[in-house]
Amino acid sequence: MDWFNKLLGRANWVGNIIASIFLAGIALLMGAEIVARYVFNRPIPGTWEIVGGSMAVLTTIGFAFALTEGSHIRVDIALQKLSPEVKHRMLLGAYFVGFLVTAILCWQLVLAARYSISIREYTMGLVRVPVYVTRSIFIFSALLFCLAFLQLFIKGLMKDTGRKERQPHETDKAGEAQPPTWILPG
Repeated sequence: MDWFNKLLGRANWVGNIIASIFLAGIALLMGAEIVARYVFNRPIPGTWEIVGGSMAVLTTIGFAFALTEGSHIRVDIALQKLSPEVKHRMLLGAYFVGFLVTAILCWQLVLAARYSISIREYTMGLVRVPVYVTRSIFIFSALLFCLAFLQLFIKGLMKDTGRKERQPHETDKAGEAQPPTWILPG
């Protein structure tokens, strides 16, 4: 399971780099658009199409990282009265359903991307931006999300069987928490 955790951690790291690049690109393009529109009275054609696709990529690519880090908002008021074992079983079921849904999503995104490439689909606007680029990155982000659900499901099953899983945050000899090693490259 360690190799899978490392693989997913590195893939999340690559996803974070891609999201950072898209965020920087959005900021630069929107800054240039504002200057061009209000200073020179010449807006940059295609800005809204590019920014729209980039925002969609930017938001979806962080789903897997947030799931593996436990950063998603969870309302568990209905689960407070349940025993820890029942809560664990329900969480396992939720992870399994999440895995199935995101696996189906990945499959459909692959079909949509193949179709976009086959018909050479572009956005409608002054500047024709290819749609398949965004759809291809969606496949990557949905696959990361799917693998994150699978990782949590397997960890939950390992807890059921009594197997120990190494914690991602370990402490050094001085007792200070160290960042997860799987986030860092190399």
